[in-house]
Amino acid sequence: MLNYQNDGDVAAAERIITIGVLNGVTHESIPGGIPVYRINTLGQVLERYAADIGMEWYDDWVCFQNRRTGAETMDANQTIGSLDLNEGDTLSISQYAHD
Repeated sequence: MLNYQNDGDVAAAERIITIGVLNGVTHESIPGGIPVYRINTLGQVLERYAADIGMEWYDDWVCFQNRRTGAETMDANQTIGSLDLNEGDTLSISQYAHD
């Protein structure tokens, strides 16, 4: 689970959910998913789990997609909740080649 300075306060206000994380290009994933809060940002997820799915977290050309809804964004500051990711959903992260 991704931490906050006041983790106890967050946990009291919001429950932890488990989502899948998938490299949208290679389809490499993390077995069993990851625990997150819906207020975690997509950038936090990428930074923490990029190496686990064969990515570099600092790349600016990244697309995040909710596989259930098809909603997507390139804004790493959006939250798990704003992309409507719920328990059991999969977050697909794709990096694009650029010059």
